[in-house]
Amino acid sequence: MAAACSTLASRALAVVLGYEVYALTKNPLALGILGLVEAIPSLSLALYGGHIADRVDRRRILRRTLGALVVCAMILAGLETTDLGKAQLVMLYGVVFLAGIARGFAEPAAAALEAQVVPWELLINSSTLMAGCWMSAAVIGPLVGGVAFARFGAAWTFVGVGAFYAIAWISVSRIAPRPPATEAPNESVWESVSAGVKYVLGNQVMLGSMALDLFAEIGR
Repeated sequence: MAAACSTLASRALAVVLGYEVYALTKNPLALGILGLVEAIPSLSLALYGGHIADRVDRRRILRRTLGALVVCAMILAGLETTDLGKAQLVMLYGVVFLAGIARGFAEPAAAALEAQVVPWELLINSSTLMAGCWMSAAVIGPLVGGVAFARFGAAWTFVGVGAFYAIAWISVSRIAPRPPATEAPNESVWESVSAGVKYVLGNQVMLGSMALDLFAEIGR
């Protein structure tokens, strides 16, 4: 439920933000800037987010990041009720940047939490189910965002996005706390991240899978 709602919300949010940025600027370049504003913090923090996810309760990370995304959606809804001129675009970019930071920590924690919640003997079937759930939400999300934007406007669509993030927050909160992984003694952040990068580069299957996910995210 948490994965489906958060994915649907993020895809719907991307559609509405694209419409809003173009409506404010009438400039296709502004859409490219919008993508960079979100992708730069999200991608640059992914490795550090994985390091944190190995040492902090992943459920707590998701609760905080999903809560931050709810706040971001509500701020975006509030911006739609005001007329700030050019400052509105700058503030919109700022909120999107904060959402990108939240995603940079949320996505590694969500992926790692699945392995903690699902029993090992069911992990393969669970991965298939999760992939299907994610793909369905990723396809339905833009449709929901577009229809909601056309019928109710941007402000109420942002409120709806916040509601989906709130449902994801509630779903994560209902998961029993899981202990963090044991931290390696005297291991710095750089050593931890380097070890993870070396492991991925040495595993061709994992490297190919992550590359596909990266190109899919950039294409979005």
